[in-house]
Amino acid sequence: MKSNPLGAIYSDSKNPEQKYATVILESICSLETTQNIFLKQSNPYINQTSLTNQFLSILNSVVSSQNPVPSMELINNLNNYALSHNQDLNNSNSPYTFLYFFLTLLEEEYNKAYQIQINLNQDFPSIDNAINCINQIYNAQNTSIILKNYFFSLLMMNKCNTCQFNKYKPVFKKTIDLNIDSYLKQNQGNHLSLNDCLQYYFTPKSIKCKQCQQSNSFQTRLILKSGPVLILNLMRENYTGTKDPNFTIDLNIDISNYK
Repeated sequence: MKSNPLGAIYSDSKNPEQKYATVILESICSLETTQNIFLKQSNPYINQTSLTNQFLSILNSVVSSQNPVPSMELINNLNNYALSHNQDLNNSNSPYTFLYFFLTLLEEEYNKAYQIQINLNQDFPSIDNAINCINQIYNAQNTSIILKNYFFSLLMMNKCNTCQFNKYKPVFKKTIDLNIDSYLKQNQGNHLSLNDCLQYYFTPKSIKCKQCQQSNSFQTRLILKSGPVLILNLMRENYTGTKDPNFTIDLNIDISNYK
């Protein structure tokens, strides 16, 4: 399969017959990063993961195949795994659901193989402490290549202007979820680009302070680290099956202001 530096997944939520698993795998397997990981047989992921040899063999054949349609055998294999976790990917109404499950599966299997436990369920007193924690995870030799390449670390900063209480919480995320319809309403229906939506996403939000209970606190998001793949999920809750002329997907994306 020909590699592409940029992948795009297009789906029609009004078409329940669409094979979301096929759409997702076709897109993600065309990425250069995916091919670099799974085509290298000496890669630790291939040799050490607890995924079955059959699964890895199928996945590798999908990545290296010239056939643009991924193997149904792999899709069935993934769905059987999902069924054991009470999820049915065949009945999924969203490619996002399948992609989220697929990346989670690869990450969990890698962590099982290396007996890795990452706990970020904590707040830090300073930005430096939060950054040091993330750097230690990324610099560790056994850190999952799935996390390094397909996830990104986001810093949630809460600052209260009343009691001066500040806290910093780093989290790992798979996607930046952009609520397009909500942003269009905020912009009163005026034209928006993808970069405009990113600016809305990273704009500080007013919240209630957990320390003094005053509504004079703000939450800011910043990207600490991201790999070669950054996944944007365009959420369109009021999707009607037609393109909104007030929103355009500009591929010249600049995230430097949010790092």
